[in-house]
Amino acid sequence: MRKRFFIRFILIVVALTVISLLVYWTRPSRVVDTALAKLARSDTQQFYSTISITNPEASVDILGEKAAVDLLVNGQFKREADRRDSLEATVQLTTKTETLTMLVEANTRFIGDQAYFQITKAPPSLPLLAELKNIWIELPRGTQQSPSALPDQENTFVTVKAGPRQELDGTTVKTYQAIATSAAVIRMMDSIAQVLGTHLTAEQIANIQQGVANAENVPIELAITPWSNEIRRISLVTTVPGSNNNMSIELKFTERNKPVEIAVPTDAKKLSDIAGASDQADGE
Repeated sequence: MRKRFFIRFILIVVALTVISLLVYWTRPSRVVDTALAKLARSDTQQFYSTISITNPEASVDILGEKAAVDLLVNGQFKREADRRDSLEATVQLTTKTETLTMLVEANTRFIGDQAYFQITKAPPSLPLLAELKNIWIELPRGTQQSPSALPDQENTFVTVKAGPRQELDGTTVKTYQAIATSAAVIRMMDSIAQVLGTHLTAEQIANIQQGVANAENVPIELAITPWSNEIRRISLVTTVPGSNNNMSIELKFTERNKPVEIAVPTDAKKLSDIAGASDQADGE
């Protein structure tokens, strides 16, 4: 009798331990923190981003009417051991008004201390870009600045709540709704700036802080694969720094730590050489 009781007691303890571990393992805040840490440690990453901005003030000044701007970026990132990290992407910039649509497409590469751009599509209304079409242009990537005076480290999220499961590009993911602190948004944008070889300036930080001041905290939705904790999508809506215009951002991630090769274009030309050749042609 005692033996049976002891066995049952052990089974109950084991069951409660397993349940406790499962509850902890699937706790929303732990899942999100683990997924973000895994993303930050990535050596390579393929990504797709969509940024939409409603910017009536600037568009009225430039185009004479309200416009919306959509920026699509499809690329890959590679962490380098002996030089600055590399990035390669195709970029599509669309500006829409009630009367016109302008589309600019380009290829970009950031390798070492150099940046490379190639315009592949430009509207006739932008003749300068049209003249540079299909030419790889080499530019300095920018000097690596010292880290900015970022806000003190604080919790990335105020709250994290689990949402429903869904299918995303053929993969089952679980959604999480989180409230990010303004400091977390600033650090995220500074991390993006670092890829381009710089940091946010004090003025830019102040603009971002002002932009999110109305909400103070920014709602973010994350789509994460169950158990493996791989982030597949991050989406948020915030205010454009220095204005009252909304900006929606969606980032999708695939193929983490898969082999990636980002090579220097073989026929790239320095912008100064292109400008010099153009001036010489005008003189003739």
